[in-house]
Amino acid sequence: MWAIMGQVTRDLLTYRGRPVVHDNRDELQWLLPGAVLVRVSDQDLRARSPLPPLPLRDHPDMAGAAWPLDREEFR
Repeated sequence: MWAIMGQVTRDLLTYRGRPVVHDNRDELQWLLPGAVLVRVSDQDLRARSPLPPLPLRDHPDMAGAAWPLDREEFR
């Protein structure tokens, strides 16, 4: 599991307090070039937030995306 770390705060980026996670590092890196990505475990996530993680595919801004991603759809 991968999460996005804030470059200044060093905290995991969240949506409404839920850490945003994704299971495919390559997809996450492609979607967010230059982002700091960190591998996280369930234990890491529980230690950082009392709320459950939010899979990237469930983020409201990703509602129009089909998974797994087809990069051709983003051109």
